[in-house]
Amino acid sequence: MESILIIYGISALAIILGFIALLTQKIYMDAKTQKATQIKIPIVGRMRTNYPALVFVFVGFALSVIAANKTPEEIEVYKAPPKKEWKVTGSFKIRDEENIDYGTGTLAVFPSDFEIEVNKNGRFNIIAKIEEGKTFEEEIERMDYTHTRGSIEIIPKDEYTRYKKQDPASYLESATGHTRKYQTIFITPKDY
Repeated sequence: MESILIIYGISALAIILGFIALLTQKIYMDAKTQKATQIKIPIVGRMRTNYPALVFVFVGFALSVIAANKTPEEIEVYKAPPKKEWKVTGSFKIRDEENIDYGTGTLAVFPSDFEIEVNKNGRFNIIAKIEEGKTFEEEIERMDYTHTRGSIEIIPKDEYTRYKKQDPASYLESATGHTRKYQTIFITPKDY
């Protein structure tokens, strides 16, 4: 609706400026006859020309006619689809190792500009703004956690598929409309 109002505003401004220019017009002379040029406009009649002023008037009228013949949906400029907040939680652990500060590792989510946090105990939280109607698995290709002691790659789509099939190998513990909870994910230790 705002776009239509903007178009009407621009067309009204063009018409007003055109009429002001017509009222204060300069008269253009024909180079051959040395007489003022004239044009015939329906309804208005014959006028001495001031082409720039006429352009403003005609463009203003054309814009208003176009806006009047369009629905708001046809004119509406692109708006980003609404986004919903998702919360994804879980934890990382290296088997048989204690006193590791998992917060010094890095959890990367691809592609993303989401809020990601991994605390020193390995617990992670991802706050994701995802386009309404899409799921976390549709939006995220993979998650990588890298620590000096080891790393792991998680493909959310694969984990969700295993979860839906009730495959015990899935890292996904629970899934709701806008949340995912991963169980403890054991990191593949690096060989030293």
